[in-house]
Amino acid sequence: MTVPLRLLLIDDDRHDRELTIRVLRDEFEPIEITEVSSESQFKAVLQELHFDAVITDYQLRWNDGLSVLREILSRKSDMPVVMFTGSGTEAICAEAMKSGLSDYIVKDRRHFVRLPAAINAAIHRVHVERELHKSRQRSSEQDEELRQINESLERQVAERTRIAEERATQLRTLAGELTRAEERERRRLAQMLHDDLQQLLVGARIRLATLPNDPNPEQFGAILTEIDSLLDESIKVSRDLTLKFSPPVLYDAGLGPALEWVGRQMASKYGLNVTVDYDDSAQPTAEDTSVLLYQAVRELLFNVRKHSGAVEARVSLENGNNDQTVLTVRDSGRGFLIGDEAKTDDTSGGGFGLFSIRERLELIGGRMELESEPDVGTTVRLFAPKQPTNGHASFTPDVEESRGIPQATESTRSETKPQTVSLLDTSEIRILLADDHRVMRASLAGLLEREPIFDIVGEATDGKEAVELARQVRPDVVVMDISMPEVDGIEATRILKGELPELIVIGLSMHEKDDMQASMLAAGATDYVTKDGPPENLTNAIKLAVDGRRSQN
Repeated sequence: MTVPLRLLLIDDDRHDRELTIRVLRDEFEPIEITEVSSESQFKAVLQELHFDAVITDYQLRWNDGLSVLREILSRKSDMPVVMFTGSGTEAICAEAMKSGLSDYIVKDRRHFVRLPAAINAAIHRVHVERELHKSRQRSSEQDEELRQINESLERQVAERTRIAEERATQLRTLAGELTRAEERERRRLAQMLHDDLQQLLVGARIRLATLPNDPNPEQFGAILTEIDSLLDESIKVSRDLTLKFSPPVLYDAGLGPALEWVGRQMASKYGLNVTVDYDDSAQPTAEDTSVLLYQAVRELLFNVRKHSGAVEARVSLENGNNDQTVLTVRDSGRGFLIGDEAKTDDTSGGGFGLFSIRERLELIGGRMELESEPDVGTTVRLFAPKQPTNGHASFTPDVEESRGIPQATESTRSETKPQTVSLLDTSEIRILLADDHRVMRASLAGLLEREPIFDIVGEATDGKEAVELARQVRPDVVVMDISMPEVDGIEATRILKGELPELIVIGLSMHEKDDMQASMLAAGATDYVTKDGPPENLTNAIKLAVDGRRSQN
């Protein structure tokens, strides 16, 4: 339905109004014309000027066209107004045009035909002006929006620049700390090697040189016993150094078992009883995250020992929100006021303090929360991403659900009782050796070949090669080192026991039994022997395992 053209006609001459209306109706269809011929009518229509255009005479009994024009435009500034009069002058026309009149037409029969065109032109001009105003308004709004976007971008750039500068400062600070810590560790390592390990090895060599050419059996045995004691002490010193600087249990078994190991070390060396609870599923898959958390817990436990006065501490590893690992260290010691933590932030021992822990966590997308109250205790929570972020190597610890150390079985008791074990069945035993150290493989082969029924059918330099060789030669026993490249001994054992259930695997490592035995047995190993124990332990473990298997068959 077409919307009618709405016009307001102001003229106090009825005859002129009729002529004007006739001309307009001939031109416009549909059309609605409101007539005003008195002051009261004019005041009434001024309340609501819902018209498309206004036509007004100049000479009115109650007013004049200029006053009418100004009154209308004061209420609606963009209303099209055409003055249609026979009593105006050029001066009036000029004044009206200055005041906002759209057009001026002389009321003459010859000019009546101009009125519809003037109305159309005035309405169109106002429409164009309105659209132009809207366009300018939209443009102004867009300019304002663009200005706000630019300001927002500038703020974001400034904020990111600030963060980047802070990170750069953090990295420089941490790099300096790392350099100083590395230098301290080098000096400590050199001193330990010189003061302990080198002295023991030199002492063993000197005692070896004192062996007489024609030895008395008792004297010869005494010197050999002394040399063996020196070598045993050397192995212990070497192991302590390894555990101190890079505990293999962290890389071989994962963060949870490594925390348990730290707890045992704190109890045995410093008298701090540490309770460790961990959820296997909460362990990070990024190796550097696990290392950072391990170092942080170790540092925090040293802080507990040195500053809190507590004799007990609790460490828990659990899942947090947003795929995070949450590691908590809690003590019930003397505590401190938040803000005074610098007094307990000691890095003189080569570690890194609370501030450094916080910064290192932030660099990998984590954070640290600290709660402490005097005479109540301290709780430190470390939050770290469980999954690796950009630039982080990932690994999956080869550990199954296992807490503590299994009770000694018939086979494991062999390690504490090095007496010789005799086989019930003396048929040949085929053995595969898996160790990444050439000297160790040669020594093991030499040891085992002293037993007539032991046949060394192969040697593997890593876990992957051990799996492949075992598939080919089908040994009775695999002597499996734990720490090997490619595939470690735990995973290799798990693979082989899945494929060859009857295969006997004897775990062999420099790790103490408390560190790795549970993980190795959980993977399927029959027994676990430490390399620094009496040589008879390995041969006895093999014999006991084979006897047990053959008696079952």
